[in-house]
Amino acid sequence: MTSLKPAIILKYVYRPDIPGMGIKASTVFVIVSAILIIIFTSIIIILLEKIIISRVVKLNEKVGLISENKPFNFNYLPDKNIFKPNDEIENLNLNIFKMLSTVGYRYNLEKLVLNIASDFINLDKDKYDDFIQKSLALVGSFTGSDRAFVITFTKDGKEFNTIFEWTSEGIEPAIDFLKNIPVDSVLFAFNSLKNNGIFFINSTTDLPDEAEGVKKLYEKINIKSTLGTSIFYENKIIGLIGLGTVIDEKKWKEEDIEFLKNISNIFTSLIVKYIEV
Repeated sequence: MTSLKPAIILKYVYRPDIPGMGIKASTVFVIVSAILIIIFTSIIIILLEKIIISRVVKLNEKVGLISENKPFNFNYLPDKNIFKPNDEIENLNLNIFKMLSTVGYRYNLEKLVLNIASDFINLDKDKYDDFIQKSLALVGSFTGSDRAFVITFTKDGKEFNTIFEWTSEGIEPAIDFLKNIPVDSVLFAFNSLKNNGIFFINSTTDLPDEAEGVKKLYEKINIKSTLGTSIFYENKIIGLIGLGTVIDEKKWKEEDIEFLKNISNIFTSLIVKYIEV
C-alpha cells in the first residue's frame, strides 16, 4: 500500500452517545470549523500566489526579460550561463502547478463537506434517502469516480447489501447485483475495513492472491480502483461508504480518504436511525 502524505482536512466526529440536538450541535461545530478552514486555506492560496509571482519575476530578471521594470535592452546579450535550462523551468512550472492544485483541491473538499453538513442540519427526516443519494452524486462526481455507494451488513455480520448507489453517465448500476453477498467471500477487504476503517486499491491488478474473492467481485462489476471507509456504531462495523472507478484506474489521495471518512460519519446517524442494520 502506497505511503500517504498528511493533509489539513476537517475531521467530523460522530458521537453515538449524543442524541437529538447533540448531533445537530456537533454538526454546527463542523460547519463553523469548515468556515475557519476555508478562510485559512484562502489566506494560504493568496500567500502562495505572491511567492510564485515573486519567483517568476526573479527568473525573468535573470534571463534579461525584466530589469527594474525597464524594457529589455536588445543591444545587450547577457551571459548564456545565467539562462535557466528549459527542463529546470518546466520543473518549476510543474511544481507550481502541483502546489496550487493540491491547495485548491483541499479547499474545494472543505466547501463540499460544509455544504453536505449544512444540508444534514436542515434535513427533513422523510427525505433522508434523497439526501444520501444527492450526497453520493456530489462525492462521486467531485472525486472523479464512476460509482459511489453505501453498503450495510446484516445483523449477524454474515452478508452485506448495497442500499444506495450513484453511477456516472454511461455506467451500468450494480445495486441489484450486490445483494446478499457473503462476507466470507470478501474477507480480505472486510478485515481491512474492520481493523483499519478503510480499504483502498489503486489498481485491482495489485490485489494479492488471498484477495481472490474480492478480485472476482470487482471483475463482475468492472471495478478498476476502489476506496471504502467504514461506518461504525457502538464499536461495531455496520456498513461502509465506497467509491469506485470503471473507466480508468485512480490513485487515491490522503485528502480523498479523510473526505470520505467525514461523509461516512455524517451518514452514520441516518443509517442507525432510519435503516435497520
